[in-house]
Amino acid sequence: DFEKNTFTTSKARYDMAMDIYDYFPQTRLGGVTFRWLSEIMKGTAPLRKKYDDFKIPMRVFHAGLEYYSEPKEMVKLCDRAPYCKRIFLPTSKH
Repeated sequence: DFEKNTFTTSKARYDMAMDIYDYFPQTRLGGVTFRWLSEIMKGTAPLRKKYDDFKIPMRVFHAGLEYYSEPKEMVKLCDRAPYCKRIFLPTSKH
């Protein structure tokens, strides 16, 4: 149900995603596994130690109603990377 979803406040976007899932059921994702999470954390650990070295411009959108990701790391990234701009959207979802 749109009313119970935690991804978007846009009914049109929700309906579009559901149509895509109906047409391409293989695109539906389940929850993450411990192995997937472990591999992501291992693979990104070297990057997380070098935020100060990132010299490319970045714009990071921070959803205020985030239920799927921990925002602490994106805040840290933009605090340390010299060309990172974090845009906080208080009523946005993941």
